[in-house]
Amino acid sequence: MIKSTFKTENLKDTFITFNLTAPISKTEKFYTSATDAQWSPLASKIFGFPWVSSVEIKPQEVIIQRQDWVDWSMLAEPINDMLEHHFSFYDEDITLEENQEPIAQPEKEKIVLSEEAKPIAEFIESQINPQLASHGGRVQLVDYQNSTLYLEMQGGCQGCGMAAKTMRDGIEVAIKKEFPEVKNINDVTLHSEGVNPYYN
Repeated sequence: MIKSTFKTENLKDTFITFNLTAPISKTEKFYTSATDAQWSPLASKIFGFPWVSSVEIKPQEVIIQRQDWVDWSMLAEPINDMLEHHFSFYDEDITLEENQEPIAQPEKEKIVLSEEAKPIAEFIESQINPQLASHGGRVQLVDYQNSTLYLEMQGGCQGCGMAAKTMRDGIEVAIKKEFPEVKNINDVTLHSEGVNPYYN
């Protein structure tokens, strides 16, 4: 298991560096937002904390910049624990490729939605996808027929170990509450083709 340690002489410093016992990436990458970090599962998790200003991932270091209104006295240990929990899902001899860019996908045929499906698609874009963005994921309405929605999970949600729970307890509940006419929701995602799941 990859272990993480940190050392800082002044907990008021803006930046803190976490040193790792094994490489996690072949390259270096600097992220300034959750959107920017959507292809890095680790950086996406770190941006889940509202006080994070930037994240830099190096082969064997993670450097986090905080906002001015907090300090590390209450944050450094929990972040260290979160890093080690994240790495516990991987073997030390595997480079995690945290900084990978999205693999080019064949261009898909544009989806044409019916008039009754458009308000649901707009709801998904405005209310659901912003919440999934912190995990590098999103969901797209593929079709709507006979009170049944067909949804495709993308990005960090495709192949994620928590995808079924996210769909059942989060997305489905929110959509049915807003649109009672929706009776069934089917996940048509090819999860086996997910290239960067949030949870393995």
